[in-house]
Amino acid sequence: LKLSAPWVLVRAPLHAMAKRGGFHNMPPDVGNLAQEVKDMQRSDGTAKEQWWLYCDAQGGGVRDPAKHNADFLSTFINSYRSGMRFETTSEPSNLADMIKEGQRRSANWKQAWSNYCLMCSDGKNDPTKKDQSFLVGFLDYMGQRGCMAMSGMGGMAMGHMAPAATFPQMAPMAPMGMGVPMMGLGAKRLRTDVSSGDPEKDQLVNRIKAFQRGSDEQKQQWWNFCDSSLGGKRDPAKHDIATLEEFIADYGVD
Repeated sequence: LKLSAPWVLVRAPLHAMAKRGGFHNMPPDVGNLAQEVKDMQRSDGTAKEQWWLYCDAQGGGVRDPAKHNADFLSTFINSYRSGMRFETTSEPSNLADMIKEGQRRSANWKQAWSNYCLMCSDGKNDPTKKDQSFLVGFLDYMGQRGCMAMSGMGGMAMGHMAPAATFPQMAPMAPMGMGVPMMGLGAKRLRTDVSSGDPEKDQLVNRIKAFQRGSDEQKQQWWNFCDSSLGGKRDPAKHDIATLEEFIADYGVD
């Protein structure tokens, strides 16, 4: 097996063990296997990271367990339980370099990165020690917050941006707990309810949004579900009715 940088494989390639007959055969029930991988990710942060690395190296970057066949899923499950692991090299990526440059040039960026590491990782701020998916997650989160901030500035056109000094003053950035906006946008979050045209789906979407607003823990449960099973897309309106009903049933959403 040949893997592209920055991934290296510890011990032996995952599929190699399966080919040697080192694993017990599992029933080819893709639905049960996919659910098992989802459960592993929800309960074990290391399993989630390993699944992402496995998918990036051998599954074309597709992280939704339901998109893979039984052999691929059972190989991961048995390999992980046998103690086999992927690991990243210490070689910095271009994204890591970009984040480090942002830390040097912007105090707000530096604080945002520090808060993100504290909230979503081990609190260590060296970008070169984070995997690619974590770095991309930070950029995506910052992009979302930037869009939210600018949408509150009266719809200012991107082609006519004013100099930075003329922008409205943001509130100071506080240490970030789950559910605290990264950018200070006032006491209330911007929230709009847009109809999909399907009353049944709209009801499910609104139930999940209300569930997230119920507590930081509940919000994180939805985020974890999206990250492990839905490619990181956290807007309930972006998912079909079956997916929304699955989450509602699994987590007892009112």
